[in-house]
Amino acid sequence: MVNKVKEELENLVATLRDRIVLAVEIPGSQHRTLIGRGGQNLNEFQNRTGVQVQFPGSRSYNQFGEPENASDMADVDPANIVKVSGTRKACEAAVAELLVCKCPFRLSRFLRS
Repeated sequence: MVNKVKEELENLVATLRDRIVLAVEIPGSQHRTLIGRGGQNLNEFQNRTGVQVQFPGSRSYNQFGEPENASDMADVDPANIVKVSGTRKACEAAVAELLVCKCPFRLSRFLRS
């Protein structure tokens, strides 16, 4: 029993140690579409990709910390910087999906697939 708990804790520590934060530019006008009614689209996206997504103005936005790619976002309006947190692999895949889906009419279709 103790060994099992120890192993689970070690796995959790490894997961947390591997967490990163990346920023992606998504126009503020598209945030509502991405989030969806009651957060449904966002929850589905986060569950599917294994990342956490924070939008400017949310209570926990600043708690995510500075994105690794913050220097790439130096010229971007802060209201358009969305933060993605998770493992490197999951974050990179999620950011790639978000970049492909910057058109509002494609966002909802993309997030429901």
